[in-house]
Amino acid sequence: MQRVQQLFVLIILVILLIVPAFAQESDSASILTGLNNPRHLAFGDDGTLYVVEAGRGGDLDVEGPFGPAKSGDTATIVAIRPDGSAERLVEGLPSLDSLNGEILGAHSVYPAEDGLWVAIGNGASETENINSVLKLNWETWEAEVTIDVGLFEATNNPAGDEIGGAPWIDSNVVDVTASSDGVVYIVDAGGNTVYSWTEETDLVPFASWVDNPVPTSVAVNADGEVLISFLIGYPFPEGGSRVERYSAEGELLETYEGLTAVVDLLVVDNLVYAVEFGVFNPNAGWGETSGRVVQVASDEITVIAEGLSYPYGVAANGDGDLFVTVGASYMTGEGSVLSLSGVSITGDEITPMSLASDAEPMEPAVTPEP
Repeated sequence: MQRVQQLFVLIILVILLIVPAFAQESDSASILTGLNNPRHLAFGDDGTLYVVEAGRGGDLDVEGPFGPAKSGDTATIVAIRPDGSAERLVEGLPSLDSLNGEILGAHSVYPAEDGLWVAIGNGASETENINSVLKLNWETWEAEVTIDVGLFEATNNPAGDEIGGAPWIDSNVVDVTASSDGVVYIVDAGGNTVYSWTEETDLVPFASWVDNPVPTSVAVNADGEVLISFLIGYPFPEGGSRVERYSAEGELLETYEGLTAVVDLLVVDNLVYAVEFGVFNPNAGWGETSGRVVQVASDEITVIAEGLSYPYGVAANGDGDLFVTVGASYMTGEGSVLSLSGVSITGDEITPMSLASDAEPMEPAVTPEP
């Protein structure tokens, strides 16, 4: 049973029997369309919004984590500039089409002053940089730092997962962020571990869990406290997800419960927002347009937006306007970034943008060098 649950967790969002459709609140509006499985997004200090596309796989036949798959280098990082322009800033990142509607690839981005951090999840074993975090040089896009989380999991298995008395090794790196004092936090959903990293300490397990809760996102508040969200394993029970708040030293301070399939977190002025991917039915898959963005407090959950199709990442501009990616799975070429308050990233009137999405995998324009 443990192995079955782990396999379900690895896919996370694979089972889907419903044709999706977008439906969001009336004041929401798309600011960018035509994305390929957009995941996390984050604002830089200059107001640029960076969006990660997990891509659309590729032409190479490989053996993926769940069987035959198509591998390629179609994951990207998209930049939406304050002047209204949009471009695929970094291309050529790993992407894997599991041939069931779910894409694995680049998941998360964190723009720092000294480089652009990107988290890359599971993929074909022969692909470089899977289950790793890279810090890319702003000018050359070369990887100045490579953190091999998958290797650490294989060597140390910090959560102590076992099957039949033998270690169960699994890794799927899905999020990266950093604190104001430069500590980098990394989420390994497959390994049920969140790590801290500095150049001095290298990778250190910050927290691990043995009950297979599937951590999905990490955020740091103004007090340096670390918040971690959880998807929770199959069958992803409604109301069974949670967010945990830790001190910087790793002491569990508080747990926010009653959430459903949380895939991202955001802290703005100590307000906590969470993205709920959707409601899952074991007989029918993820509910059509059942995703939400909610505000989380100790004693209540407030709905900010609902009726979203496969939402994933949430970010806020300097005015506190919220932006969320939708169409994060099963809708290649149809993903979007939505403004939940109906404004552009600068708070002005929206002029919708679109990125072309060709039928064939893209040729990488800028490929990070290991």
